[in-house]
Amino acid sequence: MYRFIPVLVLCLLAGVQIADAAESLAVYSNVCLNKDSGDLNGIRIIILRMGDAPYFVMQEPGGILFEESEMKKLSPDDLRKGEINFSFEYAQKPAPFKGRITKNAIVGTFDNKLLVKDYGWKIIQLHRVSPSKKTYDVCR
Repeated sequence: MYRFIPVLVLCLLAGVQIADAAESLAVYSNVCLNKDSGDLNGIRIIILRMGDAPYFVMQEPGGILFEESEMKKLSPDDLRKGEINFSFEYAQKPAPFKGRITKNAIVGTFDNKLLVKDYGWKIIQLHRVSPSKKTYDVCR
C-alpha cells in the first residue's frame, strides 16, 4: 500500500496543470545528510489535496532511505485557517503535532518529551521544497 504513493503523486501531477500543481501537492522538509555517517536526518511532510479532502504523509529517514509511512487525512478547516494538526506515535507513545502551515513552511511542535529529547527538536521548521528534489544539504 505504501509504495503506491509515488505513483499516485505522478498520476495527480499528470492530470493537473502546472499552475495548479503547487496547490495539489506540497512537500515540506528539514531532511539533511549527516556528513559523518552518510545517513539522512530530519522529517518530510507531504500534503496532497484530492478534491475537498487534504491528506498528508510524514516520512522519517532510516539510514539512506525513508521508512514506510501511511497516508492520513487532515482537517480541511484547519488548513483553511493555516493550521496543521495530526497524531503521530513515537516510542509507543502519542506525539501529537500542532503547527502553522503556509505556502513556504510548516512550523510547529510535537508534544512528546522523549521525541524532543532524542532529536533536540523544540520547534520544527520544515521549508517547502520541490517534489522532485533528490539531493540533500549537509546537516549543520
